[in-house]
Amino acid sequence: MSSRRRRSSAATADALGLVESTSYARLTALFSHALLTVALLVWINVSSPFVLSSVLAEELPAHAIGSATSRLLLADELTALSLYLPVGLASDSSKWGLKRSAVLGYGIVAGALCAYVRAPTLEWLIAARILFAMGGSTLVTTMSALLLQMSAIPDEVVYGSTSPSLIPPQETFAETATETSQLLSRRGGAQTAAKKLRKSSRSAGILAFASGLGAVVAVCGFLRLPLLFARLDASSDPDSPDALRYGLRATFHLLAVVALVQAVFLAFALPAAEAESFEPDEALPVAVALRQAAAKLVEGFRLGGKDGNIALGFASSFASRAQTTVTNAFLPLLIERYFSKYHLCDASLDQSLPQNGRQSCRKAYLLASALTGVVQLLSLVLSPLVGFIASSESLSRRTRHPQACLLAIACMIGATAFLGLSRLPHDGDPRSPLTWISASGIGVAQAAGVVLSLALVTTGRGIISAEQDGREVAGALSGAYSLSGGLGILIVGGAAGFGFDRWAGAPFALMVLVHVAIAAGSALLYRRS
Repeated sequence: MSSRRRRSSAATADALGLVESTSYARLTALFSHALLTVALLVWINVSSPFVLSSVLAEELPAHAIGSATSRLLLADELTALSLYLPVGLASDSSKWGLKRSAVLGYGIVAGALCAYVRAPTLEWLIAARILFAMGGSTLVTTMSALLLQMSAIPDEVVYGSTSPSLIPPQETFAETATETSQLLSRRGGAQTAAKKLRKSSRSAGILAFASGLGAVVAVCGFLRLPLLFARLDASSDPDSPDALRYGLRATFHLLAVVALVQAVFLAFALPAAEAESFEPDEALPVAVALRQAAAKLVEGFRLGGKDGNIALGFASSFASRAQTTVTNAFLPLLIERYFSKYHLCDASLDQSLPQNGRQSCRKAYLLASALTGVVQLLSLVLSPLVGFIASSESLSRRTRHPQACLLAIACMIGATAFLGLSRLPHDGDPRSPLTWISASGIGVAQAAGVVLSLALVTTGRGIISAEQDGREVAGALSGAYSLSGGLGILIVGGAAGFGFDRWAGAPFALMVLVHVAIAAGSALLYRRS
């Protein structure tokens, strides 16, 4: 029976482009790790506006929620960017290993989730968010490393393959992991290698699909849990702010337990460090590895100055990560502010409520969940379709540069959608039909932005390598691509929060400018092609 099971798992692994020794337990570990990592990362963003307005309602004034959101985003991203490389080195170390990194990451995330909804002040909340970012960056790095470790990637692959299944369907930190794995392929021309590459695309597709599904689970599943727990609170009205506060805390604690359960599962499902790491004599000193990584990063941006495809891909990565942040963090905040301002909460008739309406409510929560769910679901569904269209031969025959052409169209759709959110009728009423149309447009732009940015960098990599006698530049481009996305979160996310306190439409108006700039760059590249 065990022999039959091993043959079955080997056949499944081969069909998915994984090494034949991959067991069902390790395959489940990869899928569950990617899904839960992205779900937790998306959850922390979409729930933060309600944590600020509910848990810190008495401590934080209404006009400061936008700047508080920006401070949380900046603390999160700065911490994550500083830890990606050290965590990667630790995961490759024979003394520590990938399994210990992943288990520790989930442990840190569990502690941060419990602390996040117990923070008495904004400063404590920021500290809890930094702790969460430490665990989250560890999970993202180990997710990418686990895929690379399990993928049956040949020594030689054909340049220029951009299988749609390699394209990650959503943003969050998970985009970086899937994008990095896509850019790590090597050069070659053998027909057998090309066939194996197509199989390795399937393995990356597992991560891409799990990541997209994780985002959908966060906004369509996790975001509904506080309302469910609120109904179970017998001490207060299910629609009251106290009940929602109770529901938020219960949900965060439940997800902390889920993270701990996942940590225990990975501890048993993943092999020990000695079986998965580099040999000790192959490991570089940390200082040398850091210097080499920094040099690669500089080289990546230098290559972007030489090739328009790479430059546009970096810019699109910047826009895609910024768009995801604005959508997940500021769309729920826009809804919450409007409902509080106009006393539209279910519990607004309760005499115990403050007269300024500064309380989170069930209606706002439901609308935020539905709108962000539309964005994430469309992004998940459309990502493979965009990749297929961008790589189709028929479109290549009809236009000089299909990737640039599609990106320009997608950016104009995104600009129009964000313009609609910034100019909602009736003093910014998010219940307007225009909000749903805008959310759909954002979903289209999000899917296309991630897919096409990666395709552009891959195209530029082939051109640069051909010009330089086959020199591999994948690692340099991967690092610069990921950093470009991180800068998008830092710059746009920071500016959007401070602008939101002055005008609720500021984050969305800022994204209009970003999308128009990317569309102009796409048109310029199209003309020069």
